[in-house]
Amino acid sequence: MLGWWISDSRKLGVAAHGVLRAHKWWFLRRMTQILALAIFMAGPVFGYWIARGNLASSDIFGAVRLTDPYIFVQSLAGAGGRRCLR
Repeated sequence: MLGWWISDSRKLGVAAHGVLRAHKWWFLRRMTQILALAIFMAGPVFGYWIARGNLASSDIFGAVRLTDPYIFVQSLAGAGGRRCLR
């Protein structure tokens, strides 16, 4: 059905190694994304807060703070730039 959309290299990989082995990294990436979404959604949906915040800055169990370093530096630079302009 979607054969026209799948590249020839994927077809060769599936033929040589099977579906799971040919797509193991794709599958693991998608499972990781679903798990991260489930961790963030557990609080609002079930009332069990594993992680609070967003993907840029969050707290895990209220004890471990995680921040994306690039967004942190960007926010510092942005805040400093606004102060200098005033």
